[in-house]
Amino acid sequence: MRIELTLHDLAHLGLACAADPLWELASSLRLLGGSGTSGIFHKWRDWARARLPESTRVLEWLYLRGGAVPGFLLPTARGDLASGLAAVGGTGPERIRAELRWLPVDPGLPAWARALPNGDRSALLPLVRAIEDYFQAAVAPHWAAVRTRVDADRELRARALLDGGAVALLASLRPILQWRPRVTTTREDPRTERAGLLLSPSYFALVPELVTGADGPTRLVYPAVRLPGPAHPRRSPGKSLGALLGPTRAAALTIVAADCGTSELARRLGVTASAASKHASVLRAAGLITTHREGTTARHSLTPLGSALLDAAPPVDSGGARPGRRPATRTVAERGQAGD
Repeated sequence: MRIELTLHDLAHLGLACAADPLWELASSLRLLGGSGTSGIFHKWRDWARARLPESTRVLEWLYLRGGAVPGFLLPTARGDLASGLAAVGGTGPERIRAELRWLPVDPGLPAWARALPNGDRSALLPLVRAIEDYFQAAVAPHWAAVRTRVDADRELRARALLDGGAVALLASLRPILQWRPRVTTTREDPRTERAGLLLSPSYFALVPELVTGADGPTRLVYPAVRLPGPAHPRRSPGKSLGALLGPTRAAALTIVAADCGTSELARRLGVTASAASKHASVLRAAGLITTHREGTTARHSLTPLGSALLDAAPPVDSGGARPGRRPATRTVAERGQAGD
C-alpha cells in the first residue's frame, strides 16, 4: 500500500478519538473468515464461532464476499456503537445500490438481505439488528481489552505528535508503515482539499488498510501496538525465547513490553547504555520493537510481532504474571491472541 501525503494532508492529520466498534466488528469478521495468515487469534475464533447468531451469515456475505467492506457499513462511530448503528440505518438507497452493485447475491440468504443491493431501505432494520447481535456475541465481551489496547496505542502516537509533530507521528508507525518525508514546492492541488487522514488503531486488525467514507476523513486503520503496564519484577523470559534470541535480548524484549527508555533498559539488563542501545537496534531491525523520541529520550515499545512472540513463549515462573498482565483474568480474546 502506497500513500502519498501532501502538505494539506499533513496539516490535517488526526488520531481517532477512541476504539471504533464498527471497525473492530468488521476486522473480527475477517478473522472469522480466515482472511488473515496469522494464527494469534485462533483461540478467539474457536470461542466466537460457537456462539454466533444465525444472522452472521448475512454479515459474512456483506463484509467478506465483495473484497472491500462497503463504506456505509463503516461510519465513524466515535467509540459509540449506537451512533454507528444509527448511521448505518440512515443510509440512503442510492448509496446502498452504488456500494453493493458488484456483490453477488446468495440465493440462500433471507429475503430482506437479498433486497439490499436494490437499495431497499426496509432491509436496514434487520441489518442493524444483525450487526448488533453479532457485536454483542463476539466483540462486546472483550470490549474492555479492545479499548485498553487502542487507548494505549493512541497515547503512544500522541506523545510522538507532541514531541515531534506530524512527521514524528508518522515515523512512530514503523514497522507497520514506512514513512519517507518528501519536500514539495508545487502549489496545492485543489482536488486534494479533503477532510485529511485519520489514524485509527484497531485491536482486531492484522494489516493496515485505508477506509474512505463520505462522512469524514480517509482513515488509516492499523494494528494497535500492545503497551502493557509496569513489568513484574521477578519475570524471566522463557527458555525457548532465550534460545531463539539469546538470553540478554530475550530479557530486553520482556522489559520493552512495559514501554521503557534506553537508560531504564540498560539498568534493568545490567549493561551499559551503549550495549542496551545495540540490543534495541537488533530487536528493532527484526521488527520486534519500535522506537520513538520523547525529547532527548528514546523510548521503546513492542510491535504486534514482538507482542505475539512474547505471548507465545511460556514463562519460566509459570505461576507468575507476565509483564503488566493480570495473572488469571485475561479475556478470551487476549488468550486467543497469545495462542495459549
